[in-house]
Amino acid sequence: MNKPITKKIVLILLLAIIFTNIVNAIGISPGSVTINFRPDLEQEIKFKIYNNEKKEMKVFFNVDGELSNYITLHNTIVDFASNEESKTFTYNLKLPKEIEKPGKHEARIIAVELPKDIEAPGTYIGARVGVISILEVQVPYPGLYAETELQISESQPEKPATFIMKAYNYGTEDIKNAQATIDILGPTNERITTIQTNSKSI
Repeated sequence: MNKPITKKIVLILLLAIIFTNIVNAIGISPGSVTINFRPDLEQEIKFKIYNNEKKEMKVFFNVDGELSNYITLHNTIVDFASNEESKTFTYNLKLPKEIEKPGKHEARIIAVELPKDIEAPGTYIGARVGVISILEVQVPYPGLYAETELQISESQPEKPATFIMKAYNYGTEDIKNAQATIDILGPTNERITTIQTNSKSI
């Protein structure tokens, strides 16, 4: 692909993302997929495009992000008829032997609606609607490493509230004894009470 066309495609995608929250003529599912890194992993991943307005349309697929070189799209431009509510597509993921930096790494599968009379996205400098499905690959940290997420149920004054602490093991070693301590603070940051969760291995 030559550079001028690449710039036009980028412009399409940027404008499409801006309009995504305004118009939902198309949809994509799943919104995100998370995979734990394994050396030389090869996997086919499905995603579905929804024709929410049940109209004839043309959809352009592209992929970007740091993992884009490891993804092969099976389709680039597809047509929808007005009687087609959805279609399922796939792409191939082939990971390298190693990703040096631990943590989360992403690629974005982008679907952009194009006008029906456009045959090649590089000839079009406008945009209509774009939706994104995120592929996330989690590369483990060496040794012990965990991340937590605290969820609190809605409650009324003088009534019990439920605290849910989620812990994720993103390290290369098992966590034998994970336990969280939650401090409840008042309006002036004074500590009212302390809660300890139960202990579990991860």
